[in-house]
Amino acid sequence: MLGNSVFGIIDLFQLDVIEEYKARISGEFKVGDQECYKAILDARHDQAVYHKIEYFIAKSDNYPVRAKFYAASGRLLKTLFLNGRRKLAGKVRPSAFTMVDNVTEGRKSFWKTSKMRLRKIPNHIFRRSYLRRKN
Repeated sequence: MLGNSVFGIIDLFQLDVIEEYKARISGEFKVGDQECYKAILDARHDQAVYHKIEYFIAKSDNYPVRAKFYAASGRLLKTLFLNGRRKLAGKVRPSAFTMVDNVTEGRKSFWKTSKMRLRKIPNHIFRRSYLRRKN
């Protein structure tokens, strides 16, 4: 966790959806006033942080709108709301988030990115296996 935040380091920087999850589109849903595709990501193995992730992606521009994170028991753990986007480091990117703790009532955290600079960082650094290695 980041301090007393609902966000975990894994949520922001190390969630490896390509390596650890298998994705499928499960239909179309309305989120607020936006028509969205619902993508379900099922964990490929028991070491994945979340058993299942549901992403809601705007049909209009394929931009993420919301994500829900589930435990193996099926319990909803967290809900991520993408509240804003802006040009950061030359591209339009998510810039404001709210993460709601669905286990502890009333707990939520906010994240806002005000600036960003690009750096060359090898992809393997963003995988959990990199953090587990022994030097």
